[in-house]
Amino acid sequence: MPDLLTDDELRALALTAELYDLVAARVIGRGPSRGGDVVELAMHVHAIQNMIAGQAAARAYPDRFRVLGGGNLNPPTEVKSPPYVVVMDDGKPMNAPR
Repeated sequence: MPDLLTDDELRALALTAELYDLVAARVIGRGPSRGGDVVELAMHVHAIQNMIAGQAAARAYPDRFRVLGGGNLNPPTEVKSPPYVVVMDDGKPMNAPR
């Protein structure tokens, strides 16, 4: 079976694991927000890992996925963002008068 990821991609994945271990063990404190902070760290590390692992899918299915740094196969004609409101601790939208 051929290697699905390049040596650089495998090294990058290993580095993300090292980064997680270091930050979880030595950067994030032991206070009450530790649990949430570790979960947030894991989410971000997993996002990077998914980007790297997706390279294999992009090479296997070039008609469906693009490699990182490659062109968009089906560029959108218009990018639409759903409206959102950031709510502050007082329950009011961020841009509301205080």
